[in-house]
Amino acid sequence: IFASTAVNFIEDPFYFNPRHQLAVLLQSRPGVSGKSSPFDTLDQLYRQVLNIAYPEISTDHLRCLKTVLGSILHIQNPLSPSTLENLLGLSVGRVRETLLRLHSIIIVPGDEGDCMRLIHPSFFDFLTGPTRCSIPHFVVKSEEQNTLVARACLRSMDPLSRNICRISQAWLLNSEVADFPARITTWIPAHVQYACRHWAYHMSAALSTENFAERIESILLGTSPPLDRGLQSVGVSATCPAFCWRPLSPPSGTGFNFILLPPQGLKFPCKARGRAVKETLVLLHDCEHLTREFFPIISTSALQIYHSTLLFAPDSALLPRNHRAEMNLPVKMYNAV
Repeated sequence: IFASTAVNFIEDPFYFNPRHQLAVLLQSRPGVSGKSSPFDTLDQLYRQVLNIAYPEISTDHLRCLKTVLGSILHIQNPLSPSTLENLLGLSVGRVRETLLRLHSIIIVPGDEGDCMRLIHPSFFDFLTGPTRCSIPHFVVKSEEQNTLVARACLRSMDPLSRNICRISQAWLLNSEVADFPARITTWIPAHVQYACRHWAYHMSAALSTENFAERIESILLGTSPPLDRGLQSVGVSATCPAFCWRPLSPPSGTGFNFILLPPQGLKFPCKARGRAVKETLVLLHDCEHLTREFFPIISTSALQIYHSTLLFAPDSALLPRNHRAEMNLPVKMYNAV
């Protein structure tokens, strides 16, 4: 990895001076006797890349750099520059501009549809470890970054609505909708798909704040069709690895309720604030069961998220009990157990 990063650094087209880059690299080569860690040589190279790329950097530029770079480090699957811009609410071209001097450690594709990648996972360990990255203003704090990405995910889910792909017949299978893939691309763009799949992960790894509980309440219990957005997020995720939430009993004396995300066992602390938060946790619990129990149906016929799931869900579940009437289902069930 050292050799690969060094070659990329020497050949970086931004500097367009390979001889000078090689000379700089050789001059700063650390002595063998001074090594105290197997990562010293690699860390020295990473520090050199950052110092040469940004010998001086303004506060605004540093904030944008850490937002972009930190997000690339923490996202759960690689994204294209434009998708990351949409997720973070950045202007067009901002990601490429921000990473212009870092092509030796970040692979930024020429094709806008291709995804960015770290040249090696060790750069994550370097930049998130204050003992390894001795340039304090470049250190990325994982909890803060996951907080930022979690908020971006929840914000990106705002456009979700009932029948977002505008499918006219509820009984059609996805395979029977001629332009189904095109509808997904149009109405559920890549950054929204990412948000629906991974918001819970980022939230579980974020700083503990009540803002998340309030945000989830606005999605599931708010004034603008709460069920539509809640179910739609489940429906989107039915085409990809399922995400699920499970309310647990709080540890003694903590004053928190916890949502556990299997299989990683990650916990999202959500400060208990009365009935609204408890109902939110119950609704999220219902969403888990909807995803698990009706996954074959939802993944085969998207609109069944509003029909079969609500019709056959247990009457004891809060989500269907509260919203069957407002969905105006064409089929009714009587005396259900």
